[in-house]
This record gives sequence, structure tokens and C-alpha cells, in this order.
Amino acid sequence: MFNHDTLADNAGAILLDKTEQRLAALLAEHEVSDPGGLSRALQSQLLQRAILETAATTFPTANLEMLKHGFRSFCGGSGFLDSRIS
Repeated sequence: MFNHDTLADNAGAILLDKTEQRLAALLAEHEVSDPGGLSRALQSQLLQRAILETAATTFPTANLEMLKHGFRSFCGGSGFLDSRIS
């Protein structure tokens, strides 16, 4: 069972909302609005990029190492975040 943290829940909601906006912009760069028209590898890369860029700009003190670990655990590691976080 998970213990809920209201502050973390609110921060997560902000991150998801802003990530969705950033992902839409990245998809537009590839001239699609639905990621289903892209390869799985590109879908993953764009999602990782949207999450990383959003977290870095929205929460400048965020633990990006933890974010990288969580994304790898959730989606399987592609190495994309590894090349951007040291």
C-alpha cells in the first residue's frame, strides 16, 4: 500500500500537465499529433525528452537521477536519459 503525499501528488500533476504540452510540441516537430504514427523507439525518445526537459525547467532542483531511474524502470532503458544526465 502506498502512502499518499499531497505535495508530491500536486507536483506530479503539474509535471504531467506540462509534459503533455511539451510532448505535443515535440510531436508537431515530427508533423504528427498522434505518437502512434511513429516508431516505438522514437515514441520513447520523445516521451523521455519531454519528461526530462519539463522536469528540468519546472523543478530546477529536481533529482534528475531519480527521474532517470524511474523512467528506466517504467519504460525500459533506452540510454537517452543516460546521455543527458551525468
